[in-house]
Amino acid sequence: ISSKILNKQQEEEEIELNIANATLVEDNFDTRIHKMMQNPVIAEIVQNDNEQKSKITNISKKRQRKKIAVGLSLLLFLIIIAIVLSIHLTNQSSSKGDDNNNTEMTI
Repeated sequence: ISSKILNKQQEEEEIELNIANATLVEDNFDTRIHKMMQNPVIAEIVQNDNEQKSKITNISKKRQRKKIAVGLSLLLFLIIIAIVLSIHLTNQSSSKGDDNNNTEMTI
């Protein structure tokens, strides 16, 4: 039983050490990034990269807006065609009814 307790304590200590090491590595990484950003060349590269990403995002947003505009225009065009056709068919069917009435009266 005591060996199990010791093993468990050792495992917990190893876990704590791993967590501490991971924290140190993360802090070291953050420090290195901060130091790298102090370098004007790297800072400029990062800034240019961010500007490029911003330009790409703006371009993709514009393209998306154009696609939406074209889609809505096409939808509006189809709706107008449907309205015109329905009006035309309604007029045509009512004029056929008039023709039938006229032929009956003629006969």
